[in-house]
Amino acid sequence: MSQQSQTAKPGGLGALFTSTIGLKVLMAVTGAALVLFVVQHMFANLQIFAGREVYNEYAHFMQSLGKLLWVARLGLILIVVLHIWAAVHVARLNDEARQHRYHKPRKYQVTTPWARYMLFSGVVIFLFIVYHILHFTAGLADPAVFNHWEVLVAGHWMPTPDSFDPAAAVAAGAEIRHDAYEMFILGLQKPMVGLFYVVANIALAMHLAHACTSMFQTLGLSYGKYRPFVVLIGPAIGALLLVGNVLMPLAMMTGMVQVDTIGAVAPVSHGGH
Repeated sequence: MSQQSQTAKPGGLGALFTSTIGLKVLMAVTGAALVLFVVQHMFANLQIFAGREVYNEYAHFMQSLGKLLWVARLGLILIVVLHIWAAVHVARLNDEARQHRYHKPRKYQVTTPWARYMLFSGVVIFLFIVYHILHFTAGLADPAVFNHWEVLVAGHWMPTPDSFDPAAAVAAGAEIRHDAYEMFILGLQKPMVGLFYVVANIALAMHLAHACTSMFQTLGLSYGKYRPFVVLIGPAIGALLLVGNVLMPLAMMTGMVQVDTIGAVAPVSHGGH
């Protein structure tokens, strides 16, 4: 414990990045930002059930933000890195502070199941984030699924065939946009991909069930008459995200939501618009 006291002496940012308390506060703040993002991200993606036009209009709006969108993405990546960095260092400091190792298996009378597997769920979430970026943001995990487009025909956005050449269409004066709706459905229809999304979101729900409650405790917001309510926040947020996020891949894999190609432009149509 004396080591922690000495490292905390600098104060300010020095204490934030070297003491257990400071690192836990950093984890809580970055965690809160990430929770807000994943909740917003889930509700945005649930628009897939509203149909092609609604979902692609939202995706097109996000893409139209240009540099602002990339600033937000880089900011989120930085927050994730800080959150992981703080978590690793808290674990290290806790390990160093423990004077005696456990001679018998630990008993978890109070600890929740999701609290015991925070490291496991965190690793799964990290791997999922990397794959999700490669899958639906960069389009590197499955280029064939990513490369889908819509073309504007007589004031209406129309899906295009697989042979569609976006570069040639733009050169010919056509107005196009990325068909995120078709990409999303075709990507999650694949059983292995869909199941990975399900497993990853189960891990996310487990992680947040414990982390959200701990976040309020770290920030001193769990006390007195508010404590019973705060204890339920984590499991409630975890359950909400579990239902919403798992529903989407299950809907794609079971055929509840399918790509509607009715009215798609013919292979030769894009050149004249």
